[in-house]
Amino acid sequence: MSNQLVGVLISLVIGAAGGYVVGAWFKKVSLGVAWNVIVGVIGGGIAGPLLHAGLGTSGGTGILSYVAGSAVGSVVLVALVGLFFKPPEEAR
Repeated sequence: MSNQLVGVLISLVIGAAGGYVVGAWFKKVSLGVAWNVIVGVIGGGIAGPLLHAGLGTSGGTGILSYVAGSAVGSVVLVALVGLFFKPPEEAR
């Protein structure tokens, strides 16, 4: 597999984990476990490759840029979506 594909897969996994952790730690922005993970995957899948593209791969920033970007992206997106969209209590 190419390094770029591995980086994107890492971004998706880190995004899912980040969404889950945000929902578990911050109940006021939690969308429920499934939605936290889905929104985290979206945030991580977008932010990880964007940060990697912005930093490039020089200086040992290869996989770490995917990890850092996807962690931050998933946390920010879950928090923003949780602040502005709350599903009904019975749906969580």
